[in-house]
Amino acid sequence: MKQVILVSIVCLLLLVACGGNETANTVQPTTAVAAVEEEMAEPTATAVPEPTTPPEPTAPPMITTAEEMVGIWEGTVAGEKGYLMYTADGRYFVSLTQDGLATSPRISGDYWFENDQLHLRDLENTGHWVECPAETVGVYDVLLMDDGRATFQTVEDGCNEGGFTRNYIFSNMTQKWLEAAGN
Repeated sequence: MKQVILVSIVCLLLLVACGGNETANTVQPTTAVAAVEEEMAEPTATAVPEPTTPPEPTAPPMITTAEEMVGIWEGTVAGEKGYLMYTADGRYFVSLTQDGLATSPRISGDYWFENDQLHLRDLENTGHWVECPAETVGVYDVLLMDDGRATFQTVEDGCNEGGFTRNYIFSNMTQKWLEAAGN
């Protein structure tokens, strides 16, 4: 049996060595493909956008006339409320209550506008803030914010000596217009 296996293996090897496994080499016809030459596009200049300049910040609009101030305003300083009334005849009044504006104001004085700036002069003071002599006039820019409140920026005010002064109140207060005076 061993001989049969050995003879079979030898025959198999001889067949393989003689080329018993022939691969077909067939020639395929070739088709000529015409090469299409494409014109190369000329590079174009890429548009480089101009750098954008951020818009200049704009200042809020200002209140610049007495007509814009006339009315009753609710003022807030450090969370505390008070009321101010600016009248058409150039007077202003400060009170802790809205009803007190007409009956018992804590402060009263004159106001007017020059060069688009609010000028304040205290005439009567019942001790609500440090007393300012009548000749000491406060000058403020009045800015109207997006939420409709007015804020005051001090331009000049000599009534600024110690603590609770006109300058402290007005430069730290926001005012919200409530109604026209006399309504």
